[in-house]
Amino acid sequence: MESHKYSVRVIEHEAAILAAISTLHEDLGVIERPEYILLRQINEYGMVGIKELADEFCLDHSTISKHVAVLESQGLIKRLSLGPDDRLSLFRTTELGHEVLIKNKEMRLDKYAAILKRWSNKDLQKLGELLSLLNRTLADD
Repeated sequence: MESHKYSVRVIEHEAAILAAISTLHEDLGVIERPEYILLRQINEYGMVGIKELADEFCLDHSTISKHVAVLESQGLIKRLSLGPDDRLSLFRTTELGHEVLIKNKEMRLDKYAAILKRWSNKDLQKLGELLSLLNRTLADD
């Protein structure tokens, strides 16, 4: 059990460092990181509402709405109003949004490829699998 506690402490420590360092790499594209992540998710869903995005990211509706408003003002997503009173809206990526997303994704991939160039393919695969497992676990918690 002591080994488990030690491992959890190491993970918490390394995750804190990763979070701090990742803020240093916010210049990985032409849009801010929160909007990039949100744009990726909207693009992946095809069409999605605020509630689904808030649930996905475990954030309140006002936080998601703020970032959606930024993307909408930049013409990267389009609002589709549903219902007679327009209170229910879905969002989808625009053509410009898709282009910006692809550009940002390529910039980020190039940056990570440069950072990880000395890693073996086996280590890269292992890290990807473990990060995926961690993300799924955190999402389920």
